[in-house]
Amino acid sequence: MCIRDRFMKLRLTSAVLFAMSFGWGCFAQDLHPLPATADDYISLLQKSGYDAYAFDIADLADKRHKITFQIREYDNGQLVSSNILPWEPTYDNIRYVTDFSEEARADVDPEKMADPERGIYSMARRLKIGFVPEADSVKTVEMTVENMGSAYGRLNLKPQTVRETGKKFYAYVTRPFTTGKIGYGDFTPLVLIGSVWWDEQFGVHRFCGENEISPDLSSDIVAHIPHFYVIGACIKAANNDK
Repeated sequence: MCIRDRFMKLRLTSAVLFAMSFGWGCFAQDLHPLPATADDYISLLQKSGYDAYAFDIADLADKRHKITFQIREYDNGQLVSSNILPWEPTYDNIRYVTDFSEEARADVDPEKMADPERGIYSMARRLKIGFVPEADSVKTVEMTVENMGSAYGRLNLKPQTVRETGKKFYAYVTRPFTTGKIGYGDFTPLVLIGSVWWDEQFGVHRFCGENEISPDLSSDIVAHIPHFYVIGACIKAANNDK
């Protein structure tokens, strides 16, 4: 390369760098870090196998009710267990001061009571169903009645197979049920957790369909799910209501 050519190349390079620096100076904006909020963690938790659903039971506050959790298991569309839990965890939605001993009642502060006029010490207005990964093949489900207590169950998962390699893997997805009127004494389904399935047409494992499941399991997506659990509760008025 001759000196002239080298000089022209140097001038062209300098002009390009000048234009780029001028453009950057015009369009550069400040970037400030922000503290992460709880919403920022939700997608990370869900990808890691954590999930949670909450349900409003404030309409039950007129009197004491018994709330009993159950977990039903289905395999290839057939009910194989009406309750996989070895017991039936049951909680009241209302706790009265008179439920305590006379000695304990003397220490109750009316200002800390849920409803002093009705003599209610604590009250549940929410149910929560949460899922925690325990191992590849096991998930823990937490069933909570607000302010009253929690119960835990273990969900044994079934594997799917990668068609190309034959490798086993576990992938379960949750869906809430469409909720409405509570059928007293009947099983009310709250959340479904089910396995992905193999789609022959597209050659992929998937879990696609309705975002909410019909309580009678008539939603189209249910027919495709090879294995799933339904977590729900039986709610009825307590005989010992004040």
